[in-house]
This record gives sequence, C-alpha cells and structure tokens, in this order.
Amino acid sequence: MSITLSPLAGAGWQFFDDNGVPLAGGLIYTYLSGTSTPATTYTSSSGATPNTNPIVLDAAGRVPEEVWLTDDVQYRLVLQTSLAVQIWVKDNISGFLSNAGRPVVAPSEATPSQTAAGSLVWNTTSQVLTSGNGSGRVTFVDTATAQTLTNKRISPRNQSVGVVTSPFTPDPTLYDNIFLNGISTALTINAPAAGASNGQRLLFRLLDNGTARALTWDATYRPIGVTLPTTTTANKVIYVGCIYNGGAAAWDVVAETEQA
Repeated sequence: MSITLSPLAGAGWQFFDDNGVPLAGGLIYTYLSGTSTPATTYTSSSGATPNTNPIVLDAAGRVPEEVWLTDDVQYRLVLQTSLAVQIWVKDNISGFLSNAGRPVVAPSEATPSQTAAGSLVWNTTSQVLTSGNGSGRVTFVDTATAQTLTNKRISPRNQSVGVVTSPFTPDPTLYDNIFLNGISTALTINAPAAGASNGQRLLFRLLDNGTARALTWDATYRPIGVTLPTTTTANKVIYVGCIYNGGAAAWDVVAETEQA
C-alpha cells in the first residue's frame, strides 16, 4: 500500500474556532470523497497504525499524530468542535504527490476510445493524448514503435577535456563527441568503455598546446580507408570519426582530417 502526507491536517496542524481560539478537543472525521463512508488515515508514512476516526485534537487544537492518506484515494474531511458543531467540510482531498484524481491514462492500458476522468483520450495508434472536448494536444514518443519526429534536434553529448592525461579512455555511453584540448604530453587513447550500440558514432577533436604530441591508438580503432594520425601538428585541429562495429567489436575509423 502506498500512502502520502495529507495537505490538510498532515503534520503538526493547529485548528481554531471562528473566534480564533484553539479548537481544544476538536474532531476531524475522515470519509471517502463525496460520501459518509469512513476512510482510514494513518499516523506515519509506514501505514502501520491508523488514526482514530474521528481524530481528536489536543488541548492546543493540534492533531496528535501525523495524517497520512492512501494513495489513489480521495477523502472528505469534516471539522467539528468538541460539542460536534460543524465548522467546515473539505472534499476531494488527496495526499501530496498522490495519483488520485489525475486525468492520465497509461499508454499501455489505454485504447483510442478510453478517457481518463472524462477529460483526456489516449490514441495508441497516433501516440497522441487529446482533451475530451477535442482541444489541446500532447504527443508522446513511444519507446516500442517507429515514429517520425519533425522539427526536432537531438543534441550530441559533448565532453570537453582541458587537462588531458595519458592514457585517456573515452566513454561512449556518456558522450558522442570528445574534445581533447591543449594536449601537453604524448597521448595514448585506450579502447572506449564497453556498452556502445552497434552503429554508434564517436568523434574525436584533438588539439595540442602548441607542441606536436605523439598519438597512440588502441587496436580497437580499425582504420577503414583512412590513416590514424600518430602525431599532432602544432596548433592544428585534428578530427577522427568512428563508427562502432558490433559484429567485429571494433571502432571503425571512417574519417580523419586536419586543419589546413
């Protein structure tokens, strides 16, 4: 069972009568929303101990314990004096971060004709969530079906290293572009960390600190129609482009170019 703190009377709340006097011995009744059916609340986040119903306020008008609500349940709270004189009624109360009353339908459970709380419709074919009256449109990218995105940009994950130490091990699970700037020593570039996807791209941009530096590449980098650079040229940028070949467990180097 999942429970969340009540936004009303939740923790340390103090209540007063209409004259501003602490509501000593006041009563808070808790019901299911819109009904007179008693609904259980709890004294802590563990949900192990239920509050009394009604909850009896202490001499200072404070709740004696915290008030936690069952998630996905909406409550009706009634506040009375110790003499059972009603002060107010609050309905449709749900806990902080509760899912109760939210008009969202899980895509895996919805069909084009289903609505959530009469307000939203999920279409599993178009992957579109539309308001029940036809206005408003929210489109979701599905993880299991092919979809075409238009006018969208996928930003590459860049790693810029200002102080380069040797050996250097790129991590393609975190970065797509590796910028090694101001290389100040002979540099060995290790095989990338494991976890790349077949066909994944990896781009190196290399620049020394004004002095040519030797470059040594792990055998995992396999030149295809190009030559791997073995040294930098002072103050010249070098680009090396690779594609991961999952079948060969190798990074095929398909591009290499140096600044003119």
